[in-house]
Amino acid sequence: MAKPKSRLGRGLGGLISGGGSIGQASAKLTSEKGILKSRTTKKPSKEKKGSSTSTDELMEIATSGVVPNPYQPRKSMDSKAIDELAASIKAEGLLQPIVVRKSGEVFELVAGERRLRAHQKLGRKKVLARILQATDLSSASLSLIENLQREGLNPIEEALGYHSLVNDFNLTQTKVAERVGKSRVHITNLLRLLKLHEELKVLLSEGKLSTGHAKVLLGIEDLNDQLKIGKQAIAEGWTVRHCEKEVYSFLNPSSSNHSKISGFANPFSGMA
Repeated sequence: MAKPKSRLGRGLGGLISGGGSIGQASAKLTSEKGILKSRTTKKPSKEKKGSSTSTDELMEIATSGVVPNPYQPRKSMDSKAIDELAASIKAEGLLQPIVVRKSGEVFELVAGERRLRAHQKLGRKKVLARILQATDLSSASLSLIENLQREGLNPIEEALGYHSLVNDFNLTQTKVAERVGKSRVHITNLLRLLKLHEELKVLLSEGKLSTGHAKVLLGIEDLNDQLKIGKQAIAEGWTVRHCEKEVYSFLNPSSSNHSKISGFANPFSGMA
């Protein structure tokens, strides 16, 4: 399955205080090149009704004092990628700080888990962080966008991220789309993947089943039949087109012309 292209969503300003763009946010975080020295910077922002932050700080914090983001959509970390990032940080320094918010006596990670893990792998006790005052919703949204932009989540992780925004924060799919910079149709299509048989979700997450095959299999309501045909598709190396024909034949056993699949309702028609 081809790796999804990063698409820019709303920036820190948009997520935290309702304005700004991702370009502005990225520039804000990456304006420093090379090794960033410890310092604290407070930047006031305009008072705005509903704003979840009035200041942010840039400073070094203890790596041991950062706890995971409970809304982190990525369920697994590529150890090789972390090793490579650690080597890059060792050679070039940290080019972009992690993003955290204060939570009691510790800091809760908002964005930058791999950068944090790379620092820990290097045995470093401090890491440069931008400290934000952010709501749970802002934190969850930013964490999802961070992962989508830096290295594409697998389809199930992405779907679970959207599911969390819908169910944990009572957002409509349209509101989720606005927050993450995606179309509502894209959100709807990804959420439908969660209707797959659990084993097929795992296979999709591992890249053994493509999103194209998965969207065809969603046409089969019975999960056991869905799984059986899905496994057969993988074992026999079916193309998506061939999978469509097989599913159509399964759904229309009395059809005399299985090569014509115009009657098959593709549940993800138009999905990118």
